[in-house]
Amino acid sequence: SMTAITMPLPVDSFQVVFDIANSPSPVQFISADPAPFSVNGDSLVWVLNSLGLAETVSIKVKFKTTATTNINTLISYRAEAVLDNDAYPADNYFGGRSLVVGSYDPNDKQVWPVSVEPTALDTTELRYVVRFQNTGNFPASFVVIRDTLSESLDLPSLRVLAASHDYSWRLYGERILEVRFDPIFLPDSNLNEPASHGFVAFAIRPVRTLSEGDSVSNRVGIYFDYNEPVITNTAVMTLKTIVRTTGPGAGATLEILLWPNPVAAFAPVTVDLPTDDVGVVNISVFNLNGTLLRDVSGVSGARNRRLLMDGLPAGVYVVRAAVGALQGSTLLIVK
Repeated sequence: SMTAITMPLPVDSFQVVFDIANSPSPVQFISADPAPFSVNGDSLVWVLNSLGLAETVSIKVKFKTTATTNINTLISYRAEAVLDNDAYPADNYFGGRSLVVGSYDPNDKQVWPVSVEPTALDTTELRYVVRFQNTGNFPASFVVIRDTLSESLDLPSLRVLAASHDYSWRLYGERILEVRFDPIFLPDSNLNEPASHGFVAFAIRPVRTLSEGDSVSNRVGIYFDYNEPVITNTAVMTLKTIVRTTGPGAGATLEILLWPNPVAAFAPVTVDLPTDDVGVVNISVFNLNGTLLRDVSGVSGARNRRLLMDGLPAGVYVVRAAVGALQGSTLLIVK
């Protein structure tokens, strides 16, 4: 009998395709070396002349993060080599993820999620986090947060979830939420930087009359003692339909459930991923500045897998998970 032997051969010509999975794209293409054959937004194609046995080709690509991209945005990208008559095409793909980091104003307001689909409006609860820091040169005796809540928010559904220090809260006037830390004795950042931070987190539902394209905007005034208020950025949630794609590296949404949430400091947290995908699970925990705090990777299992984490002090965190092409994130509040 005779056995056919497949001999490795050099490649005369092949393509390399690079794509950003996010839509809209959080980055803008600047340059590449070698220059691509074609550029269509953030989809790049190279046509390379040859590839010898065991030869490696390096392509350097430069993007810049757009000004509208938020810190903590997870950018997903995928590269593929297209070779004719390849005996083993499975290793021609590569996917990766990068987290947007940067400097930040310590007094800010964030909303989670930042976009909601119209079909999910009735079941959505928005979670807001207001962070503050005493960057003066003397401890603050008290801190007061005042937030005029949008008319697009349902006041009866308001819940204050957690805070970094003892607090009281009330609703008064024209939809004003006041959270008072009095007393707080918050040290200044020069005296004790780690202890100079604080936060409050609350949840509220959007009204059901919103429609495609509507947005909900809010910002906060933070009062340190008797000083003029520090005005935060505007946190915006937009109601829009998400166009989902399929295929490797497409970045389809993965729903994540954390319980309990909020959770007590240093208590375990269960992460529930309701998916039939039994591939490798990657779970990462970041603080709101984009710093990676936990990385649980290489865990595989069946539907409704549960992974326990512990050791997190009081604060607000982002938990991100990925299973194959599926990925998602949610907010974790530790009190």
